[in-house]
Amino acid sequence: MEHRLAAIAKGYALMRAAHLDFAPALGRNSTARQPSPLDGVRGSQWRLVAAVAGFEIFLRGRIGREEKIWKLVEAALPMVSLAPPAPIARRRRSAAPQPRTLERWLDFPAASQKSRLADFLGLNKFEEPLLVNWLRGTSAVTEWVEHVAFATALRNVTAHGALSAKKVRDLRLRRPFDVLPTHLFEFAAASLEPAVAALAGGVSPPGKLASRRRKVRR
Repeated sequence: MEHRLAAIAKGYALMRAAHLDFAPALGRNSTARQPSPLDGVRGSQWRLVAAVAGFEIFLRGRIGREEKIWKLVEAALPMVSLAPPAPIARRRRSAAPQPRTLERWLDFPAASQKSRLADFLGLNKFEEPLLVNWLRGTSAVTEWVEHVAFATALRNVTAHGALSAKKVRDLRLRRPFDVLPTHLFEFAAASLEPAVAALAGGVSPPGKLASRRRKVRR
């Protein structure tokens, strides 16, 4: 039990730090008075990497099993009564067609089962449709499982060095990096509510802890 509690505390602390870091910046200019736009993008990327790491550690302690993250999320879902956050829809600057550069990245070369983007980033068969369809604007991230899967996919390509800050900017991927750390933190906080209510000898209103944090973040 002690190692589970230690994992919960460690993971929660990592997520909370990422959740509260409103304006991260990372890069050679990040210590300047005015960090460059790419410093901010890079900071958001690594803020998400920290959040996902904390989320995995937390869930392994909460569930008490060493499993893949999607299996841990499935096990935790019955504990979470908080409704998913607003869908992460792709924001288009105008009604104009997608930039040609983006279309080329999302294209499937002849005799290939992978898009150029998936091949470049090393996306697996689960990550590719999630990211590619979101970039095309044909799907939005809505359910808790999708929020976690999206965060994990972006963490993977960032941590492996495949997705640079410049590529995030060019693909207009900044918004998911900004909002997903908070969504993970809310899910984790909501999963604690049944245990907190049991210790208090009562029933906690659905989503009370996480909804309070959602208000603080926004």
